Amino acid sequence: MKINHRVIVILGVAICSLLVALAIISHFFILNTFADIENNQATADMQRVLTRLDDQVEDVAAVCRQWAQSDDTYSFVNDLNPAYIDANLAEPALFRNMKINYVLFYNSTGKLVYSRGYNPEGGTNRGVPEELRTIISNSIVSDSFPSGISGRRGYSLLNGEPVIIAGYHITSSNQQEPSRGTLVMVRQLDAGMISELAQQTEMDITLSQVPRTAGPGSLSAAERAKTEGGAILLIPVNDTVIRGSTTITGIENTPTKIRVMVNFSRPVFHQVQLSIAYIMGVIIILAFILIVVIRWPLKKYIVNPILTLDTDMLDIARSGNVSRQISGQGDDEIRSLAGSLNHMFEEINSAQQQICESESRFRALAENTPDIVFSADRDGIFLYITPQVEKYGFPVNEVVGKRIADYVFPDDRAVVLERFAQVIQDGHGTAVSFRILDTWQNIHWLEANS
Repeated sequence: MKINHRVIVILGVAICSLLVALAIISHFFILNTFADIENNQATADMQRVLTRLDDQVEDVAAVCRQWAQSDDTYSFVNDLNPAYIDANLAEPALFRNMKINYVLFYNSTGKLVYSRGYNPEGGTNRGVPEELRTIISNSIVSDSFPSGISGRRGYSLLNGEPVIIAGYHITSSNQQEPSRGTLVMVRQLDAGMISELAQQTEMDITLSQVPRTAGPGSLSAAERAKTEGGAILLIPVNDTVIRGSTTITGIENTPTKIRVMVNFSRPVFHQVQLSIAYIMGVIIILAFILIVVIRWPLKKYIVNPILTLDTDMLDIARSGNVSRQISGQGDDEIRSLAGSLNHMFEEINSAQQQICESESRFRALAENTPDIVFSADRDGIFLYITPQVEKYGFPVNEVVGKRIADYVFPDDRAVVLERFAQVIQDGHGTAVSFRILDTWQNIHWLEANS
C-alpha cells in the first residue's frame, strides 16, 4: 500500500472513530440529559391533566352540594311536587349548562324516588341505565348505608365510558333539619368532554378502562402495577411522541380501574437528534473535503520526496556508484535523511578508495618480490598468486581456482594439508617445507609461511 493511501486510510479510521465517539457521547450524555428534562416536563404535564380531572370532580361535587342543600330539593324529595320538576329538571338546557348527565334522588331509606337523564347528542331527556344504579349502590347509597355517604365523589365507568359521580345528603339550607335522603349527580366524560379537556391543556388525552388481561401493545405486569399504585409511567412511542400513563381508581367499594393516557410531542428531543445528525453529516463532508485537499500537500511534501529518494537509492544500487549524491527536497526530516545517506556513501566511497590504494600497493610489493605470494580460501583453493609461479611452468590464470594439493608432491601432501588445516583452525602462522613438480617434471623444494 502506498504512503498516500495509508495516510488516507488512517484519516478515514480516525474520522470514523470520531463519529463513533460522537454517537456514544450524544446517546449516553446529550440525549439522555434531554430525555431526563423531557420526562420531568411530561410528568409535570401529567400532573396538570390529573389536576384538571380532579377539578371536574370538584365541579360536579359543588353543583351536587348546592342542589342538595336547597330548601326546594329538601321539599321535593319528600313530596315529589311537579313544580320542582318543571322548574329544575324538565328543561334539557339546565343539564347542558351544568354539564350534568344524570340526577338521582334517594330518600332516607335508600330508595330511588326520582331520576332524570340528559342525552348530550340529541339534547333530550333520557332514562337512567340500570348499570348506573348498580354503581351508586356499590359506592354512595348502599345496603350498609341506605341514607347515603355524603360528600363521596369520584370516577367510574358507565358502558365502558368514564363518568364522574358525586353524592350529598339532602338537607335544608340552614342544615338544621335531619337529612331526607341523598342527591347523586353524574357527569359523563364523553368524547366532547375529553376534547374540551384536551383543548384546555393542549394535550392529547385518552381515558379508558384498564383491560383485565394483557394484550398486544399493553403494559407489562410490572408497569401495570406501578400505574395502579399511582405512579406516572412514561414510554417513548417514537422519536416524536412520548406517552404518559397512570391509573385512577373508581368510586366503588370494589373500584374499577381507569387508565389515563396522554401523548406528548417531543420537539426538543427530536430537534436535538436532528442537530446531532446534522453535525455528524457536516463532519463527514468536512472529512471528505479534508481528504481531497490533503492529497496535494501530501504528495508534494511527503510522497514525491520519498519517491525521489527511493529512485536515487535504486540507481546507486544498480550502478554501484556510491560517489553519486542523493537529492533531498525541502528542509524537513526527508532532507535530513538524504544528507545522512550522502554522508554514509561518502564514507563508503572513501573506504573503497583506501582499499583500492591498499590493494595496489600490495600487488606492487607482491609482484616485485622474488618469492611466490598467494592467498587461498578455507578449502585450500587458490584465490590469488603472483606471477613468480610461472618460472615453474604454471600460468597464473591456470593456478587460480585450483587446489594447493594439486601442485604438492604426493608424498608431502598429507603434511601440507595437516598444517593448512591447523592454520585455519588456530589462526596462527606456521612454516612447512614440501616438494613440487614443475611442468618439466623437475622436483623443487619450497617453504611456505602463513
